[in-house]
Amino acid sequence: MEAGASLIGGCCGTNPEYIRTIAAMLRGVAPASARRRETTRRPLLASRTSVHDMSKGFSVIGERINPTGKKLLRESMRAGEWGVMLDEASAQAREGSHVLDVNFGVEKFFSEQSVRDAFIALDRAAPQPLSIDVQSLDLMEAAMSEYPGRPLINSSACDEKSLSQKLPLLKKYGGMMILLAMKSDISNDPSERLEAVEGALDHAERLGLTRDRFVVDPLVLSLGAGFDHRITLETIRLCSEKGLYTTVGLSNLSHGMPNRSGINAAFLSMAMDAGLSGAIMNSGDNVVTQTLFGAALLKTGKLEDGVTGEETDPLVEALLSGRSKVVDAMVDEKLSSGASPIEVSQDFLGEAMERVGGLYEAKKIFLPHILFAAETAFPVFDRLNAMMTGDGACRGRVLLATVEGDIHDIGKNIVATVLRAGGFDVIDIGKNVPAEKIVKCAREHAPDIVGLSAMMTTTVGRVSEVAESLRDAGLKVTVISGGASMNAELADMYGVGYADNSSGALTLCKELMDKAC
Repeated sequence: MEAGASLIGGCCGTNPEYIRTIAAMLRGVAPASARRRETTRRPLLASRTSVHDMSKGFSVIGERINPTGKKLLRESMRAGEWGVMLDEASAQAREGSHVLDVNFGVEKFFSEQSVRDAFIALDRAAPQPLSIDVQSLDLMEAAMSEYPGRPLINSSACDEKSLSQKLPLLKKYGGMMILLAMKSDISNDPSERLEAVEGALDHAERLGLTRDRFVVDPLVLSLGAGFDHRITLETIRLCSEKGLYTTVGLSNLSHGMPNRSGINAAFLSMAMDAGLSGAIMNSGDNVVTQTLFGAALLKTGKLEDGVTGEETDPLVEALLSGRSKVVDAMVDEKLSSGASPIEVSQDFLGEAMERVGGLYEAKKIFLPHILFAAETAFPVFDRLNAMMTGDGACRGRVLLATVEGDIHDIGKNIVATVLRAGGFDVIDIGKNVPAEKIVKCAREHAPDIVGLSAMMTTTVGRVSEVAESLRDAGLKVTVISGGASMNAELADMYGVGYADNSSGALTLCKELMDKAC
C-alpha cells in the first residue's frame, strides 16, 4: 500500500481463499497519503464500450427512439420486437449522435422486464451511452439496474417530491441526471428558473452527489403556443455563467409550426452563442446539423466533432446490431439473384465479417461488438455451408488449444467464435493442454491448421514445443499462434504463423486455405 494502490484483487488462477486472505491482511490499511492521486471530476457518460465527456464540445443526444407519432416503432416496441428501435439506434450512431435518448411513449404498455430487454438489446447493438427517458420510477429503476454503463437520466423537476424519489436512484446506480429548470410550475423569469436549479443542486450535494453529475434543461417551449424563446436563452446564459452544463429538447420549440428545421436551426445557433452545452435533437436533420457545425466554428474556431451523416455498409450494420432476420433476408436476396452458396458465404457475408474486423482493428468497435457480429453471422454461415454440396468450396478445419501451464482461454474462445462465423470448422480442445494431447487430437481430427494460444511469458515456449511435436509425429499441419506473450518475432523464431487478434486470425486462416486450394 506504500505505492498508493487503491484497489487490489486477483487475476486468473486466484480463488476465493486467496482473495479472503488478501482482504484480511489489508483490512483497515489505507493507501499512503503522500502518494494519493489528485482526481478531476468530469461529466462523463459511458456505455459498456465507450465514454462521452460532456465538457468536450457540443453533445448531440439523438431523439428518435421515441414512439410518439411513429406507428411502426410504437407497435414494434409494445410487442417486444426491437428491430425498428435498433435501426433508429444504428442510424443515429452513423449520423454522429454522442448519446441516444430512449423513450417508451405511453409507459403503461411496458413491464419492467420489457424495459430491461430493450436496454439489453440497445447495449449490445449501440456503442453510444444511453439517456433513460423514463418517468415511471419502477421502469426507471429497471433500466438503471440493467444498464452496465453510466447513463443520462432524463429527467427530474427541481421540486422536493421529484428529487426525493429520483436522486436516491442516481446515487445507487450512478450516471448523470437532467434537471428541469422548474419546480411545480415553469417560471417566466430566468433568474427564478436558475434559483430552482440551485436549490436542487444543494439538495443533491447534501446526499453526496456533486454538481458535475447534473445537466440543466433550461426548458424550450413551443413558439406556436406563444412562449418566449428569449427566456430560455437568458436561462442558458445564467447557467453557463455558473459553470453548469445545459441541454434542451430542441424540437419542442417548433411544435405545430411550419419550416421546423429552419426554426430549430436558428434557435440552436443563438443558444450555442449563449453557452448551450448540448441538445436532444434529430441528428439526421441536415439543416440543423450544418448549422451546428457553423455555429461551433464561429464560436470556438473549431469544427464540431460528431454529426456527419456518413454512409456505412447495411450488412455490416445488421451484423453489428444483431438483426439476424435482416441478415437472412439479405443473404436470401443474393441467393435468389443467382449467386451460389459459396459465393454468398465468401464474397458477401465473409467480406462483411472482414469489414467488421477492420472496424475492430481501427478501434471503431470493440470486442463485444465483434463477438456479437460473429454470433449473428454464425448460424447464417451454417445454413450456407449446409447448401454447399460438391460446389468446390474450400473451407478449412482449425484445431484450437491453450498450451500447457496456461489457464487463459477468453482470447481463444473469441478466436473460435470468429473463425466459426467465418465458415471454418473449429475444434476447441480447451486450455492447459499438453503437447501430446494436441498431437493426439491432430491425428484424430486431421485439421488444416492448429491454433495455439499462449498468454503468459512462462508458457510461450510451449508453442515451439507443440510445433516440434507435431513435426516429429509426421503431421503436416500449419501451426499459427497468438496471445499476450506472443509476437511476430517469436512466431518466426518458432517457425509458426502469428495473428495478434481474432480478426487477424480469421484473415490469416483464409489466406492459408486460399494457398492450399
